[in-house]
Formats: sequence, structure tokens, C-alpha cells
Amino acid sequence: MLISLCIFSNINYYRGYLHEYFKQLSISMQITGNKTIQNNVSFLIDDYTTDLNVQRRGWRFYEYCGILKKVFGDDRRFCGIFEDYNFLLQNRVLYRDKLPLLNCGSFDFTPPSHIITIKQGSYHLAEWDFIRLPYLYLCKPVYYRTSLENLLAISVEPLNF
Repeated sequence: MLISLCIFSNINYYRGYLHEYFKQLSISMQITGNKTIQNNVSFLIDDYTTDLNVQRRGWRFYEYCGILKKVFGDDRRFCGIFEDYNFLLQNRVLYRDKLPLLNCGSFDFTPPSHIITIKQGSYHLAEWDFIRLPYLYLCKPVYYRTSLENLLAISVEPLNF
């Protein structure tokens, strides 16, 4: 009985991490060709999909910056909530040497110009998608890509202060 409980618990944790990974892939796929994100460096984030994160936690700014760094190949962009930007701005002397570790080493503290909103897309992850999506990746890559592209709805709008 105890062994069954441990196995079930591990599968459940694995499912949570895999769902968050699918979210990261969906964000990457959708922002790859986005000229607004490519041509600007500072963004606020409004993420309505924390249910896809492991244990429903909120992401830190360096996680969003890491996705931007991977997609665009540089670390000059900031993406996070306003409190994170404000904290970095107020402590920029203290954190200047640590910015490369936070995936925004070349960020010049430009004020945020746009807001990226992440909402649930038309594809909803089901309980068994942690098995189904890796299967699609191996056997039906077009369906896999389509599922991930439809997982999230991402919009980028100018900030209006």
C-alpha cells in the first residue's frame, strides 16, 4: 500500500512538472515571431495560467527572462511584474553584477513599454496529457505542435499609463 502511494505521488509530481514544461514550450512557440517583443526590451507580465505551474506557484521574472533569452538569443530583455522591475531599478547598483545570472545581463533598465498577457488557449491539458503529448511528440509531431500552440493565448499590448 505504501509503495503504491509513493508511486502515485511521484507520477503526480512528474505530471505537474511536465505541464509546466508544456507551458514554457507554448510561450516559446508563440513569441518566436513576435516583432513587438523582438524590437522592445522591457515588458510587464500578466499571467492568468498559474494553474499550469508546479504547485500553482507564480513565476519569478528571471524565468520569463530565460524564455526570452532562449528564443531571441540575447539577455537584454526584462519581463516580470511591476514589483520585480521596481525592485531591480531601486537596487540596480547592488544587482548589476548578478543580472547575467538572472537572464537579463544586458538589460539597461528601460521602463516597461508593453504588457504581455498570458491566458488559457483553446487546448486544455487533461489529466493524461503527460502521456499523450510525449506520444504525439514521437509519433505525430504536427498534432503535438498544434496542441502546444493552442495551449495558451498570448497578447502583447502597449502600456497606457
